[in-house]
Amino acid sequence: MAPWNEAVLLLDDQAPRQCCLDIIAAVFLRCMTMDQLGRQEDDSLPGGIRDSPLVSVVIPVFNGLAYLEQTLDTVFSQDYPSVQIVLVDGGSRDGSAQYIKKLQQHASVLIDCLPAGTPAALTWSHACSLASGEFIKIMGQDDLLAPSLLTRQASILIQNSTAGIVSGPRSIISSDNRLLVSRRGLSGLRSGMNSGMFALRACFLAGTNVIGEPFAVMFRRDALMPALPWS
Repeated sequence: MAPWNEAVLLLDDQAPRQCCLDIIAAVFLRCMTMDQLGRQEDDSLPGGIRDSPLVSVVIPVFNGLAYLEQTLDTVFSQDYPSVQIVLVDGGSRDGSAQYIKKLQQHASVLIDCLPAGTPAALTWSHACSLASGEFIKIMGQDDLLAPSLLTRQASILIQNSTAGIVSGPRSIISSDNRLLVSRRGLSGLRSGMNSGMFALRACFLAGTNVIGEPFAVMFRRDALMPALPWS
């Protein structure tokens, strides 16, 4: 079981993927890292966490049936008290759309299905547009969340009102749940608050995105929405 302050990216052994995170560059606001702040004890969380802002977990789907149940299990098991799950299928041919439609019985789940041939960028943009939470967590259909991750990331955004995003290290595992890489990311960033310019400079110097793929990040809604659509 991964520590709570890690997000977990599930990759197929034969087809490792990296998501482009140009959208984070477009946000260009202050960024919190969880490497130290995330080690707070539970009793240091905001007293109003039970009346906490809505977190929308946005999951664009395309032919993801093999992973969806495991992915959603890690979302439904989160202990954050106010969660909306947005699932948008982009024309899957493997039964993904039929699977997610079965989840309509959950009041916290919002589902939409787009026609076959819908571009991925349009699916992602549409999914984000349906989110109504003050905080937004975007996941791939094969990503896994560590326990209490939503609570920890949302708590940090609550405590730091000028932060546009919060990110933490993540681990990469294989499709059969073998650990491939542990605690990846955040190289060159300071623990705590980083300006957008500092974070982008760290990415430039590293020659890669050190902030993390979308699933490693939680966005403040007001920071994400002006940067859309995905392209």
